[in-house]
Amino acid sequence: MGNAVKNKDMNGYWRAGIDSRKTALLFVRDLWKVILAALAGAILGVLIYLGYHAVAVGPEYKAYSEFYLDFAIMENGAAYDYYNGYTWNDLMTTDIIADRTLANLGGKADIAKLEQVTRADIFSDIRLLTVTITDTDETLCREIQTATENALVSFGEDAKEFEKITLIKTVTPERMITDDRTPQAAMLGAIIGLILSIIILQFIYTLDDSVRVASDLAGTGLELKGIRTKNKNEALESRLNAVFAEDSGSEEELFHIDAAAFQNTEEELPKVPAGSSAVVDVPYGKVTTSALKLLADRLKASGTEPEGCIITDADEKFLKAYYSFVPKG
Repeated sequence: MGNAVKNKDMNGYWRAGIDSRKTALLFVRDLWKVILAALAGAILGVLIYLGYHAVAVGPEYKAYSEFYLDFAIMENGAAYDYYNGYTWNDLMTTDIIADRTLANLGGKADIAKLEQVTRADIFSDIRLLTVTITDTDETLCREIQTATENALVSFGEDAKEFEKITLIKTVTPERMITDDRTPQAAMLGAIIGLILSIIILQFIYTLDDSVRVASDLAGTGLELKGIRTKNKNEALESRLNAVFAEDSGSEEELFHIDAAAFQNTEEELPKVPAGSSAVVDVPYGKVTTSALKLLADRLKASGTEPEGCIITDADEKFLKAYYSFVPKG
């Protein structure tokens, strides 16, 4: 029998409707937590991205060299000007140039490595060649750059298509972040933080049955006799308590039971003096509906029928918002 009553009470708790107005106001109160969670998520997302990039990808270094090409004159009087960017990009890793580069490196790299790190471009003027070397090893990047520069100058001296190839600019390896997606990482982290915070808050609101307003007393078996504000706002209390029944006895005849004390498991159930009417004081937000119902059940089991309860130390700002009390005008 006891288990059946217990199960019925639990089912009633989970099936009870949620006061959406109260939940919305609590969410507005906790909105700063959502913003903070989004900010923390953005920071964490950036840190994770940078950490992953440093470990999995590692830093990359880029160096580039510029060459001036003096084309030779063919028998018909025209210059060998058919070397474009695609041609140069292919030539850099073929035997006529790559063999010279690898020889200058002395076995520190192979042809596959050159294909991976070397790029040649003609951006506008066909007489200006830009060769870019990109690698995760700064020292090797510089060595490949130097070896490539010497190889091209040497190639310009031997190839019939050129009078000479002159190195005109060298930019040593500089650290770079390839495919920087830090903004995307921050945005994703912020979205995840935002969604998780809302889910967690909703879970907290679902489990939080702290008594704040009249609707929280549903199912406790206790009638709300009045609300007392924390700052003793008599005008607000008069407006709130006007709709509730007056106490059946005078203040001197009422025996006040502190529900917050019952919430503490070390406190004993109070004994109501003979001839006194019991009223339960429920401190705002400090007593759960489930504990209050249990207190009411224990009082009734001991022969005391509570007159009702009074919500004390209430947050007047919250109550004004909940009941939509606004100044005139």
